[in-house]
Amino acid sequence: MSKPEASERKTGSMAGLLLTLSILVGTLYAIVGSAIPPVLFFPLWIVGDAVIPAWDAIDPTVPRLPPLPKDASDLKNADARGKALRAKIDQYYASLPETRKPWVYKYFAPPYVGYSVDIGRIVRHYIPAGASFDEAERILMAAGLTVDWPRPPNGVMEPAHIPRHDYQVRASLERGTDPPGYMRIYVRLSPQTRGDYGANSAVGAVTGSIVKQLGAAAPPVSFPLDASRAATELDVLVKIPDTRFYQFDLTFRAANPSEAPSLRKVSGDGSRRLDGTEASPGAVIPIRVTVANEGHPPFYDRTIDTKGTYRFSYLQISRQAGGTGLRPGLYRFKVTTLKDIPELTDVKVDFTITWDARI
Repeated sequence: MSKPEASERKTGSMAGLLLTLSILVGTLYAIVGSAIPPVLFFPLWIVGDAVIPAWDAIDPTVPRLPPLPKDASDLKNADARGKALRAKIDQYYASLPETRKPWVYKYFAPPYVGYSVDIGRIVRHYIPAGASFDEAERILMAAGLTVDWPRPPNGVMEPAHIPRHDYQVRASLERGTDPPGYMRIYVRLSPQTRGDYGANSAVGAVTGSIVKQLGAAAPPVSFPLDASRAATELDVLVKIPDTRFYQFDLTFRAANPSEAPSLRKVSGDGSRRLDGTEASPGAVIPIRVTVANEGHPPFYDRTIDTKGTYRFSYLQISRQAGGTGLRPGLYRFKVTTLKDIPELTDVKVDFTITWDARI
């Protein structure tokens, strides 16, 4: 049997399996509807571990990856590789339709599982396995990405602290586009040798994903906010795709690990007294947040003295700034700062709209 025939037979078999499973699941929904006990979803999610990757590989709604240069070794340095990587990603992004979660995710994945388009093959063409972490990061930064989950400071993660699947260095790019839209790129790097993140240590697995949103951005999404000056106003349209409770955060970001201690002084360090109150609340940032259906008066209008923190990551600290339940639609968010806070002049702060995936 020739390779094309084998490939066609494999694709046809998978399509048949997906069709059979969807008919069975659709029949189950038609019979019992929303009365399906949650425990019955777990077998579907287990099956989804095999079905979803297979579907993603043959999904006819996703354009195929563009042709890649035969030999990227002609690109002499990290800067040239990074620019070529970005050009190829931009070319592919322009061909993509708006990213929407395929129907198979509704049945075969938990509701908190997101969806993105795989661009790992593009990224690996310019950052092959075996490249050093230092070179890989320089390539990604030349492509316009920011390393927001950097390597451990000493380059080595102690065995007791290594996650089961290894800590991944992550670089990201989130920005508005023209025509109006929102691009989100994530690239993740794992070490070739478990726990070894030194500058000259080899990168192992390299993965990449991209999301394309048309029109207004959809959560999770962050917008820069100058929190150092009073009367700074953020005015944005946000597209809400799902009915759920959305929380609002002020997100403090450090550019590198050396900035983290000074960042905690203004954001708070999360410590609490015995009575549960914040022991080190950081700078109190009063803001007013309003939310309205586009073209209508606000239905959410709250002034809050934000302080303290509730979530930390390597270079990111979050504090709560309210939240509300929203249904699918287009909403106008306005955020206004109410006080001059000079100590925040050089601090990067974002207003973030997100949700708790456990709810």
